Order: sequence, then structure tokens, then C-alpha cells
Amino acid sequence: MPSSALSPPVVCCVLLLVVLCIEEDIRRRQRMRHYLTRASLPLYPRSAWRSVLESTDDRGLLNTTGFDRPTFNHLLSLFSPLWLMMRRRERLVYPADALGLVLQYLNSTARQKTLCQVFAMPPATLSVHLRRGLAVLLRALRDDHDSRIAWPTAAEMQHFSSLMAAYSPALSNVFGFVDGVYFPCNDPADSDTQNAYYNAWKSCCSITNVLVFATDGTIVWARYNMPGSWGDGRLARPLYKRLCDPALTPPQYALVADSAFPRKGLVEGKIITPFKVGDVYRSNISIARQDAYNTEVVRARQGVEWGMHSVQSVFARLVVKLPYDPKYTQRLLKLIFRLFNLRVRRVRLNQIHTVYSGPPS
Repeated sequence: MPSSALSPPVVCCVLLLVVLCIEEDIRRRQRMRHYLTRASLPLYPRSAWRSVLESTDDRGLLNTTGFDRPTFNHLLSLFSPLWLMMRRRERLVYPADALGLVLQYLNSTARQKTLCQVFAMPPATLSVHLRRGLAVLLRALRDDHDSRIAWPTAAEMQHFSSLMAAYSPALSNVFGFVDGVYFPCNDPADSDTQNAYYNAWKSCCSITNVLVFATDGTIVWARYNMPGSWGDGRLARPLYKRLCDPALTPPQYALVADSAFPRKGLVEGKIITPFKVGDVYRSNISIARQDAYNTEVVRARQGVEWGMHSVQSVFARLVVKLPYDPKYTQRLLKLIFRLFNLRVRRVRLNQIHTVYSGPPS
């Protein structure tokens, strides 16, 4: 045997040292993981979400998903057939759990690891079902009447304007409110695109949206997912054509807005805004009457602030920075706005609806 050869005890010690080093490296890497594993989570059906779903207290479901039990069951009846058709055998997740995951994701600002704990799903499984669930729910709401976003008919405008007249008698011809809202988003990689999405007022990149709320609290018109540098007045140009078309909007009806929207020219009488500085001196009407009218306009315009706040408070996912992915955010915003209308019409927890139509029965 050569003199340089190691003896068996030395070889064993070397091998043991190598094994210990490998094990220590594995433990160090595991400590550095920033995601949960299946071993850290309870068994799938025994999740915190299941406790809320199976509880007899509707408040838990309303606070986590934004919907009461009858409305959740209505959504589940639309969601389940499509989910079961798209489900893969190797990933067996019940429709109620998938729907709950989507609604709680939209209803909260929770991070992925929090949702993993609530629904007892590892990150990879949760991401797959969340992405698929968002697509399925949007498809399920496509033909749902209560979630529709539709321009009101002449009869509906008459009803909406009567609600406004009961609240502000000076505005008997107003059927709704219009305003813009900005949702923050991540910075695009391209400098030109980033410049288009940069909102100097918010000092960040954002997505511009213009919404029209009727006096029953529902969204009746929306233009959304536009670059953050676009102004509200520019974004609402298709709305002006709709307001000026007598086939769509009878001549006597109008919307309340802020001074960012035009109120002269073609849209004169169609968009009512508070007076700007100096406007009262260019009219033959007495200042006292104009002040009283302006007070009514400002008071009525508060309704759109209630609507914008309700959208972002119920669907808190909009408060978190959205990814820069125009196709994804287009579908996400469309889903949220349709769910908002469904909530207004079925749950009736909405400040505009409460003020103008009375509290929910």
C-alpha cells in the first residue's frame, strides 16, 4: 500500500465532515427562504378561510370578501361550473375556496405569504389558482345583470334625477356624478413609457380612470387603465359625445363634476361644475342666488367622492401598487368595477345609495 494513502478512519472522518458541511449548507439555505413550504402550513381543507366560510356569522364573510352570504352564493353559482371545467386533476381545489381566494385578494392588501396561511396553500399553488380564479370570475360575470356597467335609459335618468332633486332641489336635472381617480402602479422599464405613466400630481407612476356614478351608487360609465399623465377632461371625451347625443341622453339631463371638466361649448348644460373665481361677476343673476346654487353644486359633487372612496375601501387591492401590465390591469379593473356594481345592487352597503335612496332594508 502506498505511504500517501489515507487510513480507513481518516477517510471516514473526511466523509463525515463533508456530510456535515452539506447538511449545514442545506439548513442555511432553508433559513434564507422567503416563502412558506407545505410543511409550514395546515392541511388544505383545514384552513382559516374554511372557518369563516362554514361559520353562521355573516359578518366574517362580509369583512373578508366584501359580500354577504346570499351574494357570495350567487357568485359561487356562476363561478363553479366554469371553475370545474378549467380545473386540473392534479390540483384539486374546491370552487368555494378559489372564489374566496380571489375575493379576499381583491378585498385586502394582504401579501402572498398571508394568503398562503389563510388558505393553507403553498405559494406556487396559490399563484396558479389566483391567476386562474381572476380570469374565471371575470368570465362568470360577463352575462350577470346585477354587475352590468351600462348607460342608463331615459326612464332610469328620470328616476336618478328625482333622487337628486329630493336631496338638492336646485339640481332637478342631474342624474349622476363624474370624476377621475388614479391608482398607483410600478414604474415601466422603458423610459418613454415611464414618462407617459408618471403623474406629477401624485409624484409616481399611476393609472388614470374616469368613472360616472348614478345617484343609486352604481357605475354607469367608465374609461380606465390609461396612462397617469392624462388629465380627467381629456380622458372623458367619449363621455361628452354620449352626453350630447339626444338618442342616448335627453337634453334636460346633466352630470355634476369638478372644474377639471369643461362646462362650456358643446357640453354646456350637460356638465355642471362649481363656479371658478370671477364667474359670478360675468352673469346677470344676483350673487346671492349664484352662491346658493354653487353651494348646492358643491354639496352634490361630494357624492362622487363617496363613490371613489367606496371603490378603494372595499377593493383595497387598488391601494397597493399595481404591476405595470396593461392587459392584466385592464382585466383586473373591469372585474373590480363589475363586482362593485354587484355589491351596490345586492348588498346595498354604499354611501351614495344610503344618502339618496335610504339605508338598506
